[in-house]
Amino acid sequence: MRNINSVLRGCLSDSQLRILRAVSEVSAINGNESYLVGGAVRDGLLGTPILDLDISVSNADLTFAEAVASKCNTRVSESSQFSTYKIAAYGTEVDIAMTKLFGGFPKEFYASYNLEFPLTEKWEDRVDIWNLYPLLVHANLFGRGYLDQIQVILKKYIV
Repeated sequence: MRNINSVLRGCLSDSQLRILRAVSEVSAINGNESYLVGGAVRDGLLGTPILDLDISVSNADLTFAEAVASKCNTRVSESSQFSTYKIAAYGTEVDIAMTKLFGGFPKEFYASYNLEFPLTEKWEDRVDIWNLYPLLVHANLFGRGYLDQIQVILKKYIV
């Protein structure tokens, strides 16, 4: 029988492990109980990549989420409808992807940005995915001139 801890660790990226450590540290300080739940557990057990982390935390509030986000050097958003908080682990990655949408900036900009807001591993591999939706919006609003870019991205992921 496999140890579930080692199975899940094998499917988590370094940035995801960093988030889980931050949740654990803040939980220990505040006396909360926290559990990894949902699709992350399913995907880990199936041996497929874990794309997002759902964490159930007892008595968590915005202050808890902000403490975790601070440790992860990212931001948090709140859904009052569902009393949930989202820590945007890829938040800075999405921002950087947008800078590359229409050309980008010099390499020094990205190096400086990464010092201030460390990017997740392999972030460059996801730039096209993050930019697909804005390109679709531009195609819808401004016409077919964006279709070539969209098709190039889709061909990378659809066989």
